[in-house]
Amino acid sequence: MKDSSSTAVLAVKPIDPYLTSGEACRLLRMSAKKLYELIADGQIKSFKSGTRRLVDSKSIVAYLARCETSRQERDPRISKMIQARQANRAARAAARAEVNAKRPRLGARR
Repeated sequence: MKDSSSTAVLAVKPIDPYLTSGEACRLLRMSAKKLYELIADGQIKSFKSGTRRLVDSKSIVAYLARCETSRQERDPRISKMIQARQANRAARAAARAEVNAKRPRLGARR
């Protein structure tokens, strides 16, 4: 596991290798116009399949990572906020695990 002080980890659910332009817009929460601008600039890779434009999901993940990195470089406070958020999530997960370990399991015999 990477050291959280040096880089932020971007976690996403597994997605299809190629997304339609509509799916990519919903995933990125941006307009189709902005998506096509990014494609034209070469920041996101895509290709035409018949009448559909399919967007490479790996290029979307890379674009998001570049955006996050540039955002952290512009404002160092963001790195501290990310570290605090990760520590908070880890503490909550540990607390949940502790509570769940003490609970009796359903169907378990005593």
